[in-house]
Amino acid sequence: MVNLSKMGKGRHITYHPPKEVLDIEVAELLGLHAGDGYMSCGIWGVRCNLQDEDMAQRIIHLARNILGVEPCVRIRENTFEIRSGQRQIVRFFRKYGFIEGKKAYIVQVPNQITCTNDLKIIEAFLRGLFSSDGSFSFQKRDYSPRIDLMVRSRLLRDQFVELAAKVGFSFNKSDAIRVKKGFTTKSTGAFFNANLASRDDVLRWMTTIGTLCGTHMKKFKAWQSET
Repeated sequence: MVNLSKMGKGRHITYHPPKEVLDIEVAELLGLHAGDGYMSCGIWGVRCNLQDEDMAQRIIHLARNILGVEPCVRIRENTFEIRSGQRQIVRFFRKYGFIEGKKAYIVQVPNQITCTNDLKIIEAFLRGLFSSDGSFSFQKRDYSPRIDLMVRSRLLRDQFVELAAKVGFSFNKSDAIRVKKGFTTKSTGAFFNANLASRDDVLRWMTTIGTLCGTHMKKFKAWQSET
């Protein structure tokens, strides 16, 4: 559980320099940052929904273990916000090609991830990004499952699909704009989708790549209980 009584207590506490070596935990954190992370005015942070306390706790662990800091945690607009203003964090993410400021439309997978042949590193990055910007759903009519990734950066979507192919998943791609009842209008507009709709592929994704998001897991377990 996230200890709400200690929210905001982490300012200025540094344990060690950030990790230098790209490993599974680093790759997972990079995926989370590519999705729901931000850097602005020297502040780094990641957001997740209030119902996903386990995911928030995982981000806190990664901040301590990878970035070497004790992050601040606060509730803002129905989300957990895990953040820190330690300068070493900004330097860490810059090394992987992330910039300060608005990144939604231009963010991309770090070169260190796209160039690796280590499938475990690729899987960890995919898990982090899917946990941030993905969703799991199923039709009540026939219980057909579906995995979606929805992002604003076409390049990030395309690179996600390419990385997923390296670990044996063939995602479909579509472009959409947000309309009142969902992502239905075909467009070259603001949102870019990657999806899996094969029952076997969805099951394999959830059991091999997995997710940090409790909301995903709750829906996945509900689907399993009905099939």
